[in-house]
Amino acid sequence: MKKAKLISRWFRNILLVAVFVVLSVVMVTKSVKAEETPSRYIMLLIDQSGSMTGTTGRANDPDDRRLRFSRFLVKYLLAFYPKTEVGLMGFVASPKPEDTISLIPIKQWSAYDLTIWERLTKGTASENTSFVSALNAVGKLFPDTCSTSSDPPIECSIVIFSDGVLQGGECNNPNRVKDSLSKLKQNGIRGLLVAFAGRSTDIPISADRSCQMDPLETWKDQWEVEVICDGDLCNASEMRAKDIYEQLFR
Repeated sequence: MKKAKLISRWFRNILLVAVFVVLSVVMVTKSVKAEETPSRYIMLLIDQSGSMTGTTGRANDPDDRRLRFSRFLVKYLLAFYPKTEVGLMGFVASPKPEDTISLIPIKQWSAYDLTIWERLTKGTASENTSFVSALNAVGKLFPDTCSTSSDPPIECSIVIFSDGVLQGGECNNPNRVKDSLSKLKQNGIRGLLVAFAGRSTDIPISADRSCQMDPLETWKDQWEVEVICDGDLCNASEMRAKDIYEQLFR
């Protein structure tokens, strides 16, 4: 009888150990997968049109401050959000494949610190900016799982560095841009426009009436907007960038 009890107790202990081992493996596996899964995806869109660099006669950002400001974002994410995947796209009338980096882990960005940013400083004359083309193209680069309400949340964001001024067909029909912004929002993708305008010509962004409207109103319906340079007023410091990005990712 005692022998039977000992055997029974031995089997029970073995079973408990086995269950503990299995649960430990499951928990470790989940933990590893969680560490491997990015918590956020961010695409940077850089306006390379002539109005930014001065090749069309007006230079909203002749000193390429939008590029330095966007690099601050990469630096900030690398320091505080290492589980981020970041991509970059230059655009004018359409996205520029040669100036595009698909979403990759932020830790791999050191390889692009010089070459990609140097190419982005080159403006393109005589081309109207098309935000619709850029937004539609960049939206396809995100995973299908973007959602802040999922567990864990998968945050997807677009940050555009531009004057935000609509041109051509988008100027005549700003609803085209609004529709693109709305579609991105429905897919769980939020956005931030970081605006640079009129620094060299002292023309405030709100005074650009080519579309008979405040050019930022189109964006404010769906996105957050931060004006960095507006006429004589310009604050493109790293501290300002940090404050903006902390608001975006809080």
